[in-house]
Amino acid sequence: GAREPLLVLHVLYAYLSVVRRNGVDTQLYQSIADIQRLRWDWQEPGGPSGTASSLADSLTEVPWQSILSANGRIDELNPSLVESLLSMLSPSRMNVAYVNPNATNDTLFKDLNVSTLAHYGVQYAVQEFWEQWPFEAAIWTAELDGSVSAAEIQAGMEKAFKRRGIQVRGLLVPVPPKPIQDVPKYIPQDYMRAASVDASNASLEALSFGPPPELQLAGEAGRDARVWYRAGWVTKSPKASIRILLRPYTQPTDKEVSAVDVLRLLIYSRLLSEEMEPKMVDLTATGVMYQVAVDPAGLQLSFGGFTPTLPRLVDTILAELSRFNSRTNITAPSRFQRVKENLRQNYATYDAMPVSYAFRDLELLQSPYAYSQEEMLAALNNVDLEAAATSLTDLLLSQPLQLTALVMGNLAEHEASSVVDRVMRGLSGNITRTAPGHSGSGSRSINRRGSNASLSGGDANHAGGTSGSTGELPARGQVEYIQRVVKTTRPVEVRGKNPRPGDPNDVVVTLILAGVPTISERIELWLLGKILGTLAYDELRTERQLGYIVSAGFTGQSNVKGIMAAVQGTKLPADEVEAAIEFVLQELMPKRLRKLGVEEFESFKKSLGEEILQPPMAASEEVGHFWEPVEMGGQCFQVRSAMMKALNSSLLTPRRLQEKWASLVLPVEGPRMKLTEKLFADKVPERPNEAEAKQAWQKMKLAPDAIDRLTRERKQTLVLDRANSAARQQLIEEGGFYPQEMHCNFDA
Repeated sequence: GAREPLLVLHVLYAYLSVVRRNGVDTQLYQSIADIQRLRWDWQEPGGPSGTASSLADSLTEVPWQSILSANGRIDELNPSLVESLLSMLSPSRMNVAYVNPNATNDTLFKDLNVSTLAHYGVQYAVQEFWEQWPFEAAIWTAELDGSVSAAEIQAGMEKAFKRRGIQVRGLLVPVPPKPIQDVPKYIPQDYMRAASVDASNASLEALSFGPPPELQLAGEAGRDARVWYRAGWVTKSPKASIRILLRPYTQPTDKEVSAVDVLRLLIYSRLLSEEMEPKMVDLTATGVMYQVAVDPAGLQLSFGGFTPTLPRLVDTILAELSRFNSRTNITAPSRFQRVKENLRQNYATYDAMPVSYAFRDLELLQSPYAYSQEEMLAALNNVDLEAAATSLTDLLLSQPLQLTALVMGNLAEHEASSVVDRVMRGLSGNITRTAPGHSGSGSRSINRRGSNASLSGGDANHAGGTSGSTGELPARGQVEYIQRVVKTTRPVEVRGKNPRPGDPNDVVVTLILAGVPTISERIELWLLGKILGTLAYDELRTERQLGYIVSAGFTGQSNVKGIMAAVQGTKLPADEVEAAIEFVLQELMPKRLRKLGVEEFESFKKSLGEEILQPPMAASEEVGHFWEPVEMGGQCFQVRSAMMKALNSSLLTPRRLQEKWASLVLPVEGPRMKLTEKLFADKVPERPNEAEAKQAWQKMKLAPDAIDRLTRERKQTLVLDRANSAARQQLIEEGGFYPQEMHCNFDA
């Protein structure tokens, strides 16, 4: 496409000519109308602000009487209108935008009048298409008018591609679609509503989200699975949702997954997506959705939509997945090279906001499986087509996997069991079904037949186990329910150059980690983050005008929480901006907390309580709410109730917030667990010596005790010139990982 844009247009107009010759396919038209009506009848509600904005826009285009349905339904077929619209699709009405990041004055812009777009610095040129390419435009017009036969169009396309040395697999002229099959005519609603709860003794979660899913236990001896099921929704929907996660067992001694293997799975995912999407168009048009996600943590399959078409969707996805895995040569080398080249450009390009790279670097230092763009770019050279095509089997399906599933919505219990069994049969021999270690709600036994997958019994938190007729299995390790986070034992500072070419901004991002908090501590940090966010913005953005991007507040990664502050701007170098952030943290915030009155404190609590108790607006929000505890092995189904107990506890006072802030940010002894990244617009300066650092702190009016604290930290700080896996490994060797635990209950 980049080399031959005219050929792209040639294919487009050849296709349009076929569509116009065939006329309006009324059966296809009717099937589209049926789908539009189905989607309109059962669409998920949007948010108030977005809905109001959308309706306001529609008022400029359609009569107010039709504002709700004009863009969503086809109430009456009008073939003549469709034909008139198709007739307007001609070269004479065409505007073409061609973007090439490698354009120069000697290539794309040669002999053209080049302009620069104000405020963005983008160079562009404008040409009249008919004046520049009259021959091509005339051919396309003739094809559309019927002056050229279909055989002549095909022959002309073949010559054009051959002349440019391009070999094409398949038809040169795309075939118009056929009527969409299996559009549901009747939508069953037998299991659409979730069971009601007794408001007198129900948890806060149950009042907002309905009863939690129940854990199904297989009836056959030793053949157990983590399959969670709930019929119906609190919101209104006739759809069902199925999420299935297959995770490997890990040992503490396992090596980190390499960048090469991360890339193998990433490329596999993109190749699989490109292979499957064209074949799934008709199915997804009927109102169903799917996702196949692969990474080192496991394989996740998601299905959703109207229940009559779900079995066909599951079978089709599994068949395509099996076909793709069994034929490593199914992907054309040209497709692989294109996907690989796109990744190469992504990893070699830094065009996002500089502050986003600072956040990404600090996340990299804390997370396994993460690598820098430089590391991924280097590893890309070691991935070939065969390595990518076989990665799912080599890295995941070749070992026992634990199955975790959540089935919700308008689906009977036996249908939920059948869906999971379909997946197990489709991935036969690669899934280990294990007994639950936690139960967030009740459990019941169901008979599960017809599965020929590899099965094991025993708790997934223990090694090995027994499995009925399969015999004793070897030790496998543990399933990682909670992602590991690297534990830092001293402050860390990354000093690097702003990677965005020509960008004048310096960036500072500071994280202060609180470890794995209890429920009470999480509420305290959340409230402190709300107060800090407003204070930091007022001081650093409004008052000092240090940058147009200023943010601060509560943050977290996996089960580890803390507070953060970030500034991107041009006014001061990063080292001085860090001093300004410390002034907010160590001087202004303690003063703000001391002045926090009871009435204002209660308003913050009320605001946080409303966030915690926000009910779902759509079925997808219900799934998201329950998926997190299911993914963690059944932990924390009642975490919102626990949070509200902590929020309403008499132990939570303004004084308690002062104490929490002091222990986190103002420790008397020992360093804070602080991670900082500084990006400099120009070259990276030498780190200020102690005298220079003290001068900067004094300039920002930090108190002597704060300066003493920063001086102690400075001597213990690990200074890095980049964030990558080698730096992360150094941190792991020093501190290991935080405990993989989650506090779910309020303990006064």
